[in-house]
Amino acid sequence: MFISSQRDWLRMRLYIIMLALLLLNVVFIHAENWRCPFYNQPPVVSITNITISQDGYTVTFTLHAYDPEGDPIVAWFFDYGDNTVENRTGSPPSKLSHKYSNLGYYTVLFKAEDSYGAWSSPYVYTVNVFPNSAPPYAVIDYVGPNPAVLGSSIIFSGHGVDPLGKKIVSWVWDFGDGSKDQGTGFLANSTHKYSKEGVYVARLTFKNEDNLLSTAAVVTVKVYVPGTETNVPPKIEGVSVKPSNPLVGQNITFSVSATDPDDDIIAAEWSMGDGTYLSGFSVRHSYVQAGEYVVTVRVRDSRGAISSYSTRVQVSGNRPPNATILEINVNGMSVELRGMGSDPDGQVVAFSVDWGDGTADNGSLKGNGVPVKINHVYKEGGSYIIRFKVRDDLGSWSSDEMRQIKIESGRGIQPSYSVAAIIAAAGIGTILLKIVLNRRGIRRIKLSNRKRHKKKLG
Repeated sequence: MFISSQRDWLRMRLYIIMLALLLLNVVFIHAENWRCPFYNQPPVVSITNITISQDGYTVTFTLHAYDPEGDPIVAWFFDYGDNTVENRTGSPPSKLSHKYSNLGYYTVLFKAEDSYGAWSSPYVYTVNVFPNSAPPYAVIDYVGPNPAVLGSSIIFSGHGVDPLGKKIVSWVWDFGDGSKDQGTGFLANSTHKYSKEGVYVARLTFKNEDNLLSTAAVVTVKVYVPGTETNVPPKIEGVSVKPSNPLVGQNITFSVSATDPDDDIIAAEWSMGDGTYLSGFSVRHSYVQAGEYVVTVRVRDSRGAISSYSTRVQVSGNRPPNATILEINVNGMSVELRGMGSDPDGQVVAFSVDWGDGTADNGSLKGNGVPVKINHVYKEGGSYIIRFKVRDDLGSWSSDEMRQIKIESGRGIQPSYSVAAIIAAAGIGTILLKIVLNRRGIRRIKLSNRKRHKKKLG
């Protein structure tokens, strides 16, 4: 049906405008869950608190995740830094606990995904997995003379060490004959006379400010009557420590060379200075924390005579570096990654990128905080997890920092149109089509009216 007059056309145009405004009002204002189809803000995550158990191995993380637009969190990912990850659906818990197998520094990563598929920027934190409290350990520095003549005064000397640097408050010497001596502080110096000949086992213990008691350091004391004892204690000829400047976690070889003047069978016992005791003429040990340790070796013969030797070992720490992905730009099948590294006790010198498609790139870094750009082209579309890590100047690698990307095969970035946008576009398109058709109808009416008018004039 054609519009018969100019007045009808004006009325129709007014109806069309009103209909368009009504449609836009319904779609863009009153649509309850409508949002801009071309932009979605990702969630925001953080680790708000960390608590460590007394033994140091169990860590509890307090997590926080929210979406600025109120979208529900549908998935979350947590990397504990020890090759253990959690990749789960739903909203993350408020607290997350994990037990580590070894003490040390670990870099953890937390991120979350909203219902529109947007992942948050990863929240990265380095946690020091170490005990909050630990007992001290006792070191016997000197006992002598040993063997000793009955009735002579024997010097007993030792010291206490707390692995966490807490205060040593008291010590006790148990001489093995029912008598004891005690005092305060970390130095335990005492003297004692035995009333009977024989072999005695003396023990030294310390207590720290947390009221934790050390394991006893033990020494055997031989007391003899002159003219009846001919046993000479072993002779320690040398002690070696290799490497001489060890690092935290590095295996150290301790060796002792000793002989016995009486050709008695001898054995070696080691106090490693951190509460560890080993046996053998050559032992291996590593330390979990940097610091100076007093290592004492005691060589005992088959008749109980003992000689001892102490040496100090300085252990240097090497904390692992941290890797950071600054940004990842995706353009079709091509990806550009910008990343950097930092080392708390040195410099970062190298990086490695695993692109998640079976290929990797390695290269050098110019130091802490200096970004590097790495480019990659994927052969196929799909979802990929990129892993970026850095190495410090002492050879330690950081934990992987991970990002998930999606490659659209053969296409650029595609906007995700909402249902509301499609309805709006269809409605406006229909309106425009009606305008075009009606304008064509008006032209036809005008031409027909002109022809009729000419016939009447003729």
